Amino acid sequence: IQIPNKSTRLNREFFARHAEDVAKDLLGRVLVFERSDRKCPVYAQLREIAAYEGKANSMSKGILYDPGILAVSTKYGKRILDIATLEICKPSCVTLVSALIGDARGKVSYVEGPGNLGEALGIDKEYDSLPINLFPIWIGGEAISADKIQQRNLSNLPNNCKGYFYYKD
Repeated sequence: IQIPNKSTRLNREFFARHAEDVAKDLLGRVLVFERSDRKCPVYAQLREIAAYEGKANSMSKGILYDPGILAVSTKYGKRILDIATLEICKPSCVTLVSALIGDARGKVSYVEGPGNLGEALGIDKEYDSLPINLFPIWIGGEAISADKIQQRNLSNLPNNCKGYFYYKD
């Protein structure tokens, strides 16, 4: 995992776009979680992201629809991480689905599934409704090239899902 420089940290304006555009542009970037209970940060290179726009039960309940705001919800006993997109008061977000997770010591593992990812990162409700661009959670680094992006074709997606976007090395 390429550890991002803080100068590449995404600002909240990055998220003030359509969920599908944000999802694609997040692929390959790294979520940094500088946890106070650990000596070194946790890094998650984002590998799959779902995009949602419009009201439906698939998005976090009570999410603050303000671009760049993190929503931490619980579904099936696991934490789901959503980030609001588009504009204030418009139901639109991306859901983090899978990532390559590691730390500065070099330990790396692939985590798949939005609930599994939230659990592996250890991001809990205390971070709900906080901006994604401030300490201790932020996203930085470079996106992958657009020609590597693929879209998962799932038959049972809710009508507000704009797609699941992913890439593999």
